Amino acid sequence: MSQGRKLKVAEYECKTCMLVIYGDELSLTRHISSRGAKGEVKLPYSVKKLFKSKQFIEEEATRLRLEAGRVLEYQDKMRECCEDLQQALSGIYPNCKAYPFGSRISGLANNQSDLDVFMDIGDMYLGYKYQDSPSQEQFVKKATKLLKFSKDDFSSVVPIPSARTPIVKLHHNYANLDCDISFRHGLGVENTKFLKFCIDLQPITQPFILLLKRWSDYCKLNEHITNYGLALMAVFFLQTRGYLLSVKTVRNYNPTQSVVIDGWDTLNYTVPIEKMKEFVKPYTSEVRQLLRDFFCYFSRFDYANDVVCPLLGNTIPKLLFNDKPNGESLPVEMKSYVQRIQSENGEQFRGLTPFCIQDPFDLSHNLTKACQHGTINKLKALCTLTYEFLDTIE
Repeated sequence: MSQGRKLKVAEYECKTCMLVIYGDELSLTRHISSRGAKGEVKLPYSVKKLFKSKQFIEEEATRLRLEAGRVLEYQDKMRECCEDLQQALSGIYPNCKAYPFGSRISGLANNQSDLDVFMDIGDMYLGYKYQDSPSQEQFVKKATKLLKFSKDDFSSVVPIPSARTPIVKLHHNYANLDCDISFRHGLGVENTKFLKFCIDLQPITQPFILLLKRWSDYCKLNEHITNYGLALMAVFFLQTRGYLLSVKTVRNYNPTQSVVIDGWDTLNYTVPIEKMKEFVKPYTSEVRQLLRDFFCYFSRFDYANDVVCPLLGNTIPKLLFNDKPNGESLPVEMKSYVQRIQSENGEQFRGLTPFCIQDPFDLSHNLTKACQHGTINKLKALCTLTYEFLDTIE
């Protein structure tokens, strides 16, 4: 540091990560740049408007729930979209079958939500074959050519072959729906069933997640944390409070063998939902309190050391994934993951990233592996600002 800069040394506080820096203004600027932040985090006006009063929050929760319900009733056009997809691809995949999944099926959608569709082009649901990247890329390219020929039914057909799960994005003209089409296996369908089960088990889950999605949108966090990742944060939080069951516990109550997809155990839902409700605490308070406690929890979450684990319903130390890469320190419930990483080309869980949310079924998948420190600092700051704001409303 030059002599001129040394004369200007003082203590500076980074408003994003609350770190005190001993240096000059250039030191602070470099720190902010390195953390991916853009100055002090403020609570957006749109969030303050969304949460302006207890009554308004309840009214908005009801409105979002009713909108999601209307989307669920919008089955005819979704069915037509799936039938048109099957027809368009039947020329080279005569036995193909479309499985819709995602927020439009789970009850977490709005009118603008995309429709996700898994296209089983022949014994692909269980993921036993054609899971390699070259095969998936070929499916995407072939499907793109066929779908572009069906101009009356589809438009804006765009292949994305390089994604973790390669997809084709398109618009279905009659249903006026944007769609993401995948070809790998049925895990996305099973993930959707799990979220739907959580909503049926504890109905407050639906408006709770819908409000969180709106909050994330207003805070521009959805650019870094997917809606599915956010939904699992909400599910996990409810698990820690006893309002939802961990995946492990649901398995214990439904012991018959579940579908195994690409080597991953899913869930059976053989026990009636009314019986399953006996094993959770009913939530009887207002959704505002649930939101407030969620934001408080994730403002203080130990992102550096812990993994959000819906499988167990509690956090698990990152150290268990990173200290012994062969998985010998992990709990017995993760035996499928341990077997996977000990096999040839087994994918390791990305446990060294700033934020870790483990998928409840695909245990090698960290849903937030792309999040950088700047995003986590912003998330923590926004959670703090939001729960403090919720404490002030009447």
